[in-house]
Amino acid sequence: MEIIDQSNIPRIVRGPCEVALYDSKIRYLKRVEALSHQYIVVKQKNGSVHHIRGPAEEFLLPHHSTLTVRQFRFYIELFK
Repeated sequence: MEIIDQSNIPRIVRGPCEVALYDSKIRYLKRVEALSHQYIVVKQKNGSVHHIRGPAEEFLLPHHSTLTVRQFRFYIELFK
């Protein structure tokens, strides 16, 4: 959840907690989660791409274009 206060400064609140919401706006963000055998691909609106290794979670922020979760590819060497 993202909370925007009177001075238009956004902050992200994770987990259950009590927050003072006087004259604030609340925006619920999309959340993705990657396990230990996965990773998150974050594409931003300016064109840059970041990869976050799991286990991790990430929120779709206004400057992000897309968030996707991908599986690791494991390659086995057959001959030595």
